[in-house]
Amino acid sequence: MKKKSKIYVLVISLLTAFMLIGCSENKNDSEKTSQKNKGTITETKADNNNEKKENVGSVGEASVDDSIASSNFDADAVSNGIEVKSYTYKSYSTYYLVLVLKNTVNDCALNVSVDLLDGNEQIVGTEDGEISAFAKDTEVALIFNSDQKFSKFKWEFEPEPCEYYNPVVQNLKCDVNTAKNKAIISVENTGKVPAEFVEYTALFFKGDKLVDTNWGYVGGSEAIEPGKTKKKETDCYEKFDSVKVYLNGRSESDW
Repeated sequence: MKKKSKIYVLVISLLTAFMLIGCSENKNDSEKTSQKNKGTITETKADNNNEKKENVGSVGEASVDDSIASSNFDADAVSNGIEVKSYTYKSYSTYYLVLVLKNTVNDCALNVSVDLLDGNEQIVGTEDGEISAFAKDTEVALIFNSDQKFSKFKWEFEPEPCEYYNPVVQNLKCDVNTAKNKAIISVENTGKVPAEFVEYTALFFKGDKLVDTNWGYVGGSEAIEPGKTKKKETDCYEKFDSVKVYLNGRSESDW
């Protein structure tokens, strides 16, 4: 019996040893698996961080470029370089002011604010105008009006860089013919890009006096394609002997 007991003890000892070895190996495998998973997560985080830094860098570079472009635009110089010619007239019970603006400095987008004043320097009317793409060395006419008589007027210019649209007026050839009570405007696009929302402002004169104005779009709201010509009639029921036409338009900045 003692001999069998010794054999049982030996067998139990051997089994216990094998179990301990197995547990140790499982523990090591678990630690290796855990370390491997942690390593994968760490690598993934590192990769994501790298991607994030690259994206931030791209945005930063774009912002710097925009800042440089804006810093090169001298708004005061553009404002001071805009030549202004003004006309006034009355039609029925409405009083009109026309500003003919000539850009002598830089292509720009231009916002114009006008205050109309009576003899006591009191504001009797205020209006805004906009030129979305104002080319250098071109002229644009803007019309303002009031239901009250004014004797003075003030204006303020707010020029900005052309960001959304490009000027096209410099590439538009305008011919004007007159007939009874009207003018016929013909506009040819001599440029290489479509001219969109081409707007005309017609000033009708009797001698040197402005007697009427009219405005509208040449060919409707459709663009004038390169090499194409569109025409438009504009009416005037005052007696006139000459007419001046000013154009305004734009093209998409992607062109």
